[in-house]
Amino acid sequence: MSLAMAECGKKVLIKEIASGVCLRKRLSDLGIYEGVKVEVVRNDFSGPVIVSVLDSKVILGRGEVHKIMVE
Repeated sequence: MSLAMAECGKKVLIKEIASGVCLRKRLSDLGIYEGVKVEVVRNDFSGPVIVSVLDSKVILGRGEVHKIMVE
């Protein structure tokens, strides 16, 4: 499933980032890459998604979270 479908409070493992080089680099710089666990802090199914990774909170747009596959 994509990160866009994850519920608030859930910890998920990033399995794949189905995007181009630029988005992969940006996410990697933020600590989001394949194999890392993130916690969904906010996902209202509209607007941005907030995740917690490496003791930081990161805001991701809807288009970005649809490209991040999680387990």
